Amino acid sequence: GGNIHSIPPTVRRVSPGTLSNCIFPCRLLFFGNLLTNQNLASIRYIIDEVLPALEQRGFSYIFDIAGSYDDRAVMITQRNPRVHLSGYVNSVDDLFAECHIFLTPIAFGSGIKTKILDAMAHGIPVVTNDIGIEGIPANHGKECLIANSPEEIAASVIRLFGDVAFMMEISENGKKMIGRYFLFEKVERDYLHLLAGLAR
Repeated sequence: GGNIHSIPPTVRRVSPGTLSNCIFPCRLLFFGNLLTNQNLASIRYIIDEVLPALEQRGFSYIFDIAGSYDDRAVMITQRNPRVHLSGYVNSVDDLFAECHIFLTPIAFGSGIKTKILDAMAHGIPVVTNDIGIEGIPANHGKECLIANSPEEIAASVIRLFGDVAFMMEISENGKKMIGRYFLFEKVERDYLHLLAGLAR
């Protein structure tokens, strides 16, 4: 296996900005192509299982979902008035500017989830599960929060939003990790170095 090298997906920049003020309601965000089964299954899981766990704890939130969608997404989201389905967006920058937490437990799928890289690069704290963090060298409680049941996910959201210093720590650690492993210039430099070594 010594001659197998992987080239990860990249982000173009890491945001120098800071998080929005942590004022209720907490703005949760998920985005992705909602025409795909994995993203539909993920938002169904969040809406049907995670959000009720938050509500049982009296937690005030708005859940924003962006991405191309059809009637299936409408049927999933219309049951909860605190869920906003905004459709396709040209840039995620505005979405990240308005949110506090990127809530993205993934129902199924494999490989690195580029949406999570994008969120971390923008300094948005990520709450995900083992499937969501696959292939990303992030640690629970340092660069993100990893939880695998609705109750654990809800508790992670509440823990983050209730501790601004902790949110800022997760945000900064996430950006640093992106810079070490997924920034375009870093990956390009490593790839060119690899090719130069093969040519010798």
